[in-house]
This record gives sequence, structure tokens and C-alpha cells, in this order.
Amino acid sequence: APFFLALLLSLTTQQVAALHADEAGLNDFLLKSAGHGDVGVTYARLVSMSHDPAMYNNEKVWVTSQSGEHPSAVVDELLEEGNDGGAGGENDDYCAIAGRNVTTGDVLWRANACSSSGSLSISKRFIPRHTTLASVYLTVYSLDNTGILRGWNSANGNLVLDADILANIDVNNENGFVFPGGVPRMLDAQLAIGTVVTKEEKGGQNDESLVLLDTGGGQPIKEEGYHHQQSTSLLSAKMLLGKAKVSAKKYGRARIIDMHLLDEEAARIAIWVGWSTNDGDGKAISSFSSMAFVEVALTPKPTSEGRIVMVYQIVRAMPLNMLDSASGSAAVASTPIMLSSLRMVHPNDQTVSMLAISATNTQVLVSTIEISTTKSKYGQAVEIDILHPYWRSIASIHVDNTRAVVNTDTSAGKDSSYHVVRVAGLDDRYPTLPRRTESLLMLDGSSGQLSSSATNVFHRVYGRDEEVHQDALAYCADMGMVLAASRDEGAQTLASPFSIDSEVLQQSSRRVTWSPQTMDGDAIIVPSSRGGGTSPGLIKYAHLVECSKESMTVIFTTLGGMTTAFRFESDSESTAIKQLWSSEEALGSISSAIFLDETHAMAESSGNDVLADGNADDEEEKALRNLQFFNRIQSQLSSFKNFVLGGGALSSLASLALLSDEKKAERGVAFGFAKISVLLSE
Repeated sequence: APFFLALLLSLTTQQVAALHADEAGLNDFLLKSAGHGDVGVTYARLVSMSHDPAMYNNEKVWVTSQSGEHPSAVVDELLEEGNDGGAGGENDDYCAIAGRNVTTGDVLWRANACSSSGSLSISKRFIPRHTTLASVYLTVYSLDNTGILRGWNSANGNLVLDADILANIDVNNENGFVFPGGVPRMLDAQLAIGTVVTKEEKGGQNDESLVLLDTGGGQPIKEEGYHHQQSTSLLSAKMLLGKAKVSAKKYGRARIIDMHLLDEEAARIAIWVGWSTNDGDGKAISSFSSMAFVEVALTPKPTSEGRIVMVYQIVRAMPLNMLDSASGSAAVASTPIMLSSLRMVHPNDQTVSMLAISATNTQVLVSTIEISTTKSKYGQAVEIDILHPYWRSIASIHVDNTRAVVNTDTSAGKDSSYHVVRVAGLDDRYPTLPRRTESLLMLDGSSGQLSSSATNVFHRVYGRDEEVHQDALAYCADMGMVLAASRDEGAQTLASPFSIDSEVLQQSSRRVTWSPQTMDGDAIIVPSSRGGGTSPGLIKYAHLVECSKESMTVIFTTLGGMTTAFRFESDSESTAIKQLWSSEEALGSISSAIFLDETHAMAESSGNDVLADGNADDEEEKALRNLQFFNRIQSQLSSFKNFVLGGGALSSLASLALLSDEKKAERGVAFGFAKISVLLSE
């Protein structure tokens, strides 16, 4: 009776997790994860860990998160079948920001970017609850969907800034400001950062407003001449478009499009605004002719309290002049574009090149604007069959902001005439899902100085075989090498190098083709056992994190959360590739681990497993197979039944007492192996 009473009490007592002091450091373990879950790495930037420019190339950390790849991009309010556009669904905490060592992959620090639990999810489409913006030096910013702005030290992850943006611009919540689409955006002008808000009330969302923020404390920057709380710190898009005399025409929503640094010495920044409308799917549609350029000056000003604050002043607001038919600008001026696809290239201080996908998903439109006159100096529409013969729609545009520019030593490529652009498209010939592949293109940044007869300013670099599709590409200009992710006949995804002749590359009138390179080393990104050759579009992205004449380092991110880093090295005698590290991002979604010993791990084989057991090469392979979810549950149920009904409790106590020291040590090793294996397979 006392035994059964003790057993009953043990079954009803609340479980407690504890570790004996003598076991600390022996039976426990720490598994560092970036915490990105099955979403994996979406946003990634290389950030300096020092304010000293001389140390910029030596001390860097790779910052990653699950937030949007382009933090400044306009967010589409997509509606899906069976959904009214509201938020709902899962309560997932995909809010981790992590800093990692590029060479080893070690997680140096990890921070939570969200101030509350629960995620914003519409149907099956994942929508991040925060956005991440990594500046060039030291600070990483995050903004969650409740308006909490935080700054993190890139070297150690320490919190250096914490501000409530929505409360600071509307103390009494009289205006009900929200983020358009429920997703925060962050715009970067280096001297200041910004976010976009709108009023929640009916009709209020037809006008977006820009909130300028100082980079030190995250406080709103107000207009020069403000008086205490009586004036606003918001820059209304509708007001700015009115100053530029750009009418709404067929578009009825005023949007903040982007912001960037214009002149650091003069403390001038550029703001781009435009009119848009939503199509039937909730995508924002606009055109270049519906946009305006605004120049803003930032100046320090002393306050009555003796502090120095930053204030802004609107210098000028001008419409884009797109009427020059000789330059090709008029042809692309009124073509409807998807506003969320718009990307800007800054080849120099005088011009800005804008690239966007047409509303039909069948063209990439290019327009180069001269900033002093806001006149379009060049326009081009690139058809989808030129981008890739097998594409049925264009998915996205990415402009490299790393050392991926031709003949330049600058990180942003200001002194280069060419910029690397990667365009992704969808091939719908696959039976399950359309396959996403990438093409490599070069944009001539000197197009603002070209004559009106210039052609092929935005041109593609071709592969030798169009039947070989590249899931992701990374180009290192210093090496003249492209590292591409593609699949072989063995159903695995490999990293393959190709060389490009830089002299031919700059002759835009010629067709540029890369050449395959032979190499030594293991280049498997995704093995066949992980679906490397069966799942369409498994590789999400290729991040170039290091580029020199001797080597390049590329980190590939995949669907499902695996991240793999490779270094490609070349000299006069040989070329080689090696895997630096691999990380399972999905470990961030583990909430618990079950402690099992070898008897739990080694479940008895069912009838269907007899043949498989006979073909097993060793016990380790059998153990790993028996760690499958079904076999683990079956084993645990069997063990619990034996423990409660079959006298297992008494026999377990007796066996533990009679075990030899050698057998106890053997079981201890198996216990640790099984415990870690189960944790990794949760």
C-alpha cells in the first residue's frame, strides 16, 4: 500500500526540472541557435563591430533575422481566398535577431525584437511582426508591429536604444496611428532613419506619413520652427505630392516609397513619394510618372533645456520629368508597376536608377533620374524572355550592396560604372510548385551620362547551358567569379563556380557568357536526403559576405531553415571550395526536449521494418531509424505500460541496483547520445 501511494503521488506531483550540483558541466549541454525557426534566414547583413573605419574590413558580424529582406520596401496588403484581410491564425514568436561569426557560424548573440507575443499571420502566408535594419557601423535597429524601436550593439547584442515610436508621435493616441498593412517598415538615410505610419480611421489610410527619427535615441525629428507639442513631426505623402504638383490621376493613395542619403556634408536626404492604387489581389500599383522627389535638410538646433536636437526643413519637392521620348523614358513612364518590387541604385551623387517589375509580371522597367533636374536620362523595358527563356513570371529584384560591383574598392559601388542586379523568376513547368531561379544582370550606372542612342544599359550575363537553372547566385567582382546553387543528376544541390571576363563585361554591346570552372572539395549545399533535387526552389538566397582577389565567401539559406557557408579560393595553380559551417535554423522552434535512455531509443521492429533492419549496416543506423516520431511514441507507450501494469517499476529499481559499473557507464553514454538525437529531431 505505501508503494502504490508513493507511485500515485509521483504521478500527480507537478514536474520540476533540476540538475544536481555535481552534474553541472557534465550531464548538461548548451545548444546555441539563431532562433529563426522553420522560416529560416530572410534578412541578412554584414555589420562592422567597430566605429573605427580603419577596422571596417576586419571586425564584422553577420546579422540575421526572419524579417523582410527589404526593410524599406512598400508592403502589399495581399488578400487570400477565404480571408477578409484581417490578422489571425498562429501564435508563433518569429522575432529573433542574431549575430554570427562568418567563418565559424557561431552564434555570438541573440535578441528578441518583439515586445509582445503572438504573430501576424494571414492564411498560409507568413508575415513578420518586426523589421530589421543593420547600419554600416555598430548598431542594428529593430521595430516591431506595436511601435517599439530598439537598437542593438552588433558586437555583443546589448540593448542601446528603446523607444515607443507611436507614443512619441501621438502621446494621447488621438490619431490612432498604425503601420500600413500591420507591418512596420524602416527607411535608412544614414544621418536619420524613418518609418511609415497612417491613420486607422476610415479614409485615413489613403495618406501615409514618414516619421524621421534620430539614430542616437530614436526620437522623432520635428520640422524647424515647431513649438512644443503644437506641431507635428510627420511628413505627409499627400502634402509632399501637393508641393511637387503631382496629381492623383487614376491613383488615389499617397505613399512613402523610399528614403536615402543625398549629401552627407550638407546633411541632405532624399525622400521619394508617389500615388498608388490596389489591384484585386491587394498589390500596390503605381507608375514612375506618378512619383515625386523631395529634398530635406537636417540641422542641429539647441533647445531651451540646453539640449541639441535635430530638425528638418523641406528644401524642394519636384515631379519626375519623364517626357523625353528619345531617351526611352516616355515609354516606361506610364507603365503600371508593382510598387513593392521597386529598388533604387545609387551609382553616384548625381543620379539614381530605379528598377521595378511591371504589373503584368512580364517586364523589368529601368529609369535613371538626374537628381538636380529630376529628369529621366534613360529608360528601358526588359522583356521576360530576355531575362530567361523559361520564365512565366518575374518574382523579385535584388541589388547587391556588398563588394559585388565591377572595378571598385568601395562597399556601395559609388565609383563603379556597373552594378550587379539579380532578378528571380518562376518556371511553371514543374508539376508541384513553380520553380524559382535567378538570372545575373549588369546595370550601367553611367547611363545618366550616356547619349540618347545608348542601348543595352541593363543586360544579362548568360550561362553556357540554359537548361541548367541556378536557384541562387553570388558574384565577386574582385575574383571575377560567380558561385551558383544548382542541382545535379544525383538529386542534390551543389555550389558551382563560373568565371566572367571583366573586360568583356564592360562592353555592353557584346553578349556576355560565363565559363564553368573545375574545383576540388565538397560543394554539396543540400544533400539528396534533405530533398536537394526533389523540392522546387529549395534554395532561398545566396549572401556574398566576403570578396577579394584570392577568395569569396557565400552563405546559402534554404527553405526549412538550413544555412550553409562556403569559401571558394583560387590561385594560379588550383581552385578549391570548402564548407565552412552549416546551421539548422529550425532548432529555434524547439520548445522542449524529452530525456530518453537507450531502452526508449531502441524500439522493437515492426513487421514492416524487418527487411530494413536486415539491411542496416550497423547499430547506429538502426538507432537513428528508431528515433523516428512513430517509433519513439510506440516505445514510450510500451515502456509506460510495462512500468505501471507489468511490474516495471520494481524491476527497474532492481536492475539499477545490480548493474555493474561498466554497464552503468555504457548506459550513460547511450543516454547522452539519445537525448541529443531526440532534441535535434523534435
